[in-house]
Amino acid sequence: MPSRRGFAGFGLIAILVVLAIVLILYFGVGGSGGIAQQAQQTRSTARELQYEIMTSQLTPLIVIYYQNNNKLPTTFEEMEAPPQSWADRWGNPLTFTIKKDPRTGRQSVTYRSAGPDGEVGTADDITRTDDLPV
Repeated sequence: MPSRRGFAGFGLIAILVVLAIVLILYFGVGGSGGIAQQAQQTRSTARELQYEIMTSQLTPLIVIYYQNNNKLPTTFEEMEAPPQSWADRWGNPLTFTIKKDPRTGRQSVTYRSAGPDGEVGTADDITRTDDLPV
């Protein structure tokens, strides 16, 4: 008949294995930064991708405005765009600036979002620049 002591040893080993797996998942292997850091990086990448998709839809609005008015807009309000189209995902207003490269004559638009904290000039600000085909 097997002793109870043998089963107790097996239980302790099982607990240690589970603890090791949890620690590896949390802290990562080989200094990769662990799950928490990878999740933060993934969230940041997703936020930037979402912003990129949103601003890529705004550039055609600027081009249409130019085609209809023969001038580039200076604000979203000037284009009479719906308010939700010129707010970032946190509800803060987007801004944009249009610049012309003196060497090439090409124009570009740079969109700016204050990011999740809503303050301009902090580390979480997001910018994106698109070429304007005008």
